[in-house]
Amino acid sequence: MNRNTWIILSLILLFAAFGLSWRLGDRLLWGDEAETANLAVNILKFGVPVADDGRNVITLLNGNDLNEQKIWVWSPWLDEYIAAGSFWLFGKSTETARLPFVVLGFVTLVLLGRLTHHVYENIELTLTVMFMCAMCVSFYLLSRQCRYHAVLMCAQVGLLFGFHELIRRRPVRGTIVLAIALIAQFYCNYVIVAGNVAALCVAGAILLRWHWRRLWPMGISFAVFGLAALPWLLYAQSVKQSNFIQINTILNNWLSFVLKMDWLIAPAIVMLLALGVLICREVRRRRNEPTVSDATGADYPLAASEFSVLIASTIVVVPLFLSIPPFGHFRYLGALVPVLMLALGVSMCYVVRWTWLRRALVLIVALTNVLSVVRFVAPEPNHGLDVPMVRFVRSITTEYTDRVEDLVDFLNEQAEPGQMVYLPHPAFPLIFHTDQRYFDARYHLSHIQGKTPKRFRALDKKHPPDWIFIRGPSGHRTNQLQDEAMPGFARLEILVHATPADNSTAAPHLHEFFTTTEWEKFVIYRNLDTTRPVSDEWLADSTAEHRSQSHQGHRH
Repeated sequence: MNRNTWIILSLILLFAAFGLSWRLGDRLLWGDEAETANLAVNILKFGVPVADDGRNVITLLNGNDLNEQKIWVWSPWLDEYIAAGSFWLFGKSTETARLPFVVLGFVTLVLLGRLTHHVYENIELTLTVMFMCAMCVSFYLLSRQCRYHAVLMCAQVGLLFGFHELIRRRPVRGTIVLAIALIAQFYCNYVIVAGNVAALCVAGAILLRWHWRRLWPMGISFAVFGLAALPWLLYAQSVKQSNFIQINTILNNWLSFVLKMDWLIAPAIVMLLALGVLICREVRRRRNEPTVSDATGADYPLAASEFSVLIASTIVVVPLFLSIPPFGHFRYLGALVPVLMLALGVSMCYVVRWTWLRRALVLIVALTNVLSVVRFVAPEPNHGLDVPMVRFVRSITTEYTDRVEDLVDFLNEQAEPGQMVYLPHPAFPLIFHTDQRYFDARYHLSHIQGKTPKRFRALDKKHPPDWIFIRGPSGHRTNQLQDEAMPGFARLEILVHATPADNSTAAPHLHEFFTTTEWEKFVIYRNLDTTRPVSDEWLADSTAEHRSQSHQGHRH
């Protein structure tokens, strides 16, 4: 590589390091992150992710996500052990919870560049793919989560590398890397690995006629993966989760994933061009042309055509499997980010023949959402023209506060350690960031099933809670407690930020990039016998401006 190439590569990596790590602990962990982090804390105590530590219980399904020993079995434990390792090395904090996943995000970018150069032997394409990934807001939001998303992305690149090694007649390395990638993905998320196995089978079936001697070791990778996955399947009895499959939602979820890929990761029109390029190259290859001349003047390696079959299969097949669970959350698409960046780069570098137009298109796709906006009806009200990376950089360089942080500040200042808080929602972020006990009111009923929880039903009246939150901290309005007079309790209203639900999720269309200027009243009941009076500055009678100034910069 020449000097200019090294400069561009260094700038890409420096910017990525900045985007991944800057103010990593500014916003507190949200629900999914706190679930992982709390289980990681318990791993350090018990060696395994025990969900009930004697003070709080980590459960989403009233204990149905735990086994008889109160150990978490709803999902595998790889990301929890990664977070636990970080806590063991650096201590428990918001930053250390996210740190190992940020490192894996950076490794993903480096490996993606290495893979691209290894397959296509094209410097411009390599830099283009890395630049596209470094400008992808979804890549940063996913990597900056204390969750398995960065593991999935890194393993996805490994999976692509292993397949290409098989195509290149390197069976030992390809078999080992492919098996490791599949195992890593399985121990994070079942569904994504099932989709990848299916995509590998589809690609293998397409290429088997010409390359069966090269691809048969893939069966060894599948066998090793199956043996490694079997202990978990037997221990966790994962077959029970099949009860959550809803066939009638698959089509809607798949359409939702297609729109989100187009809107939030890679414009569909460019992906269609990639498919066209793939078809044309396959036609030429079957005419026994050893190489295909590309727009940049280099020769398109023969093995890259076979590799492109897997890229296309992955983009088509994996979203179908992701559509099987009832909820089509954007974050499930995280593993496809490096695949889509690779497909984007190949599309532009091998389709557009004019250098100036090709580079202009790269900048437009990387820095704006123009190609996504101009073609489809907006799936969300806020889907308008934007420069996503500018907004992201502004957000990570600006202090952020939300409702959860307000409640954490309130409890750390006004409540005593060990006091019990009764609320109708999972309290995972509060469990991680405070020293109180939390009781989920949803599971104090015979069963909720759409009913509104009453305040003290099935609660031990001899040991009432110290605090009662009428609703949960997340912003969801479901399962609110009744707001009515309670003997022995004082009703108070505090001002908190009117943060929307899922404000810190990895989905760019739901993620709240900046602190809201709106405030709202949050109703709390205080046990008169066990708690001290609340400071006046917290009460709703104080102005929002005073609350903001009093607690500005107070981080946890």
